Amino acid sequence: MRAELSEIDLSSIDELVRIREEETVLEERLAKMEAKNEDVSPVVYARVRSDYEARKSELARGSQPLKEKALREYQRLKLLRVEVERAVEQVSLEKEELEFRKDLGEFPDDEFPKRLADCEKRLAEERGQLEDVLQMRSTFAAAFRSEEELEAGTLQTGPPPPAPHAPLAPHAPPAPHAPHAPLAPPAPHAPPAPL
Repeated sequence: MRAELSEIDLSSIDELVRIREEETVLEERLAKMEAKNEDVSPVVYARVRSDYEARKSELARGSQPLKEKALREYQRLKLLRVEVERAVEQVSLEKEELEFRKDLGEFPDDEFPKRLADCEKRLAEERGQLEDVLQMRSTFAAAFRSEEELEAGTLQTGPPPPAPHAPLAPHAPPAPHAPHAPLAPPAPHAPPAPL
């Protein structure tokens, strides 16, 4: 494991996952309430709905600083992922070049297997690093509502507010047409230089 991967702070993830699970339960209960609203009095329905909505708001407020912290750490992970993917690509190209040069007869028979084994070992290590990075990415994804929220780094707290309507500017009258200036004649071509 790369040192940079072990330095990424996952301390907020467990609490975010717990909050996300509780939010899911509340959302399911709110949806179930709609189907059962005819079975209870409006006062009871409103009281229970108010309790659930208040708890959802409380969870959203509590998760905000945790999400901000997790998103900062996720940005570090994204940079590391790019770095590891480049390393995998680079070692893959080295292996391909090594095999190509072997086909061209560049290496003595005893040298090629050693170099190939070294290259394959480095490639396996880099691919293992990439797998570790992708596994950590899935840990982050479990703490957010969606992949989009995680990737965009924006916190979804409900539908976006409607855009304010800008007042329409009055139409300005068109600018008067300026008379066209006559075009200058083209410059004469210089004769070609003698060879």
